[in-house]
Amino acid sequence: MQKKAGRKTRNVALKGKEDVKLNSITKVCKVCEKEKDALSEFHKQKGGKYGVRSLCKVCACNSRRAHYDANSDLYKTEPYRVKQRKIYKNYYQRHRERLVERSHTEHRRKINLKATRKYAVEHSERIRKSSRERGGGYRKDLANNYVRLLIRVSTGVENSRITPEMVKLKRDQVTIRREVTKARRVLYGVNQTGNRRVKRSAKKVQQ
Repeated sequence: MQKKAGRKTRNVALKGKEDVKLNSITKVCKVCEKEKDALSEFHKQKGGKYGVRSLCKVCACNSRRAHYDANSDLYKTEPYRVKQRKIYKNYYQRHRERLVERSHTEHRRKINLKATRKYAVEHSERIRKSSRERGGGYRKDLANNYVRLLIRVSTGVENSRITPEMVKLKRDQVTIRREVTKARRVLYGVNQTGNRRVKRSAKKVQQ
């Protein structure tokens, strides 16, 4: 028997009723009181009716934004951030195997690769422009990622083995080298490509 084309549906067991297909069910949001599609307009929640939340996606986003605006001072404090980092770290340590397996599945890789290629084709000019601007800023400001790249290229050390002390020493080395190059350009008249440029006045004196 041929399968009907269309999006996948998941069955939800209703209390005292037979299983129904979720894509045929609508649900009323308890905030905006609008009837919307239960599959596409609501976030998933195991304990909720039909397996989704009682708030639609729009109202849920608005609720989170209002809560953040009302408590933004608390979220920006360092003690709160330290506490959250500990919570995330403990959760990752407890569920590391499951998280790693879920994030590295072949299916997810294929989806991400396909979406990345499509975005790269559609926004090629924007990506190139952003890359040039961002790359120039990294080189000029000697950002950590750029300095780490210099260390990997010059020494062959793996990124995981590069310490903050190595980054600091490399940044100081590059800074000094740039200052020396800048001074040589002023003193000897060297252009940006590194070739010496004899001044016209010096030529006249020699002649």
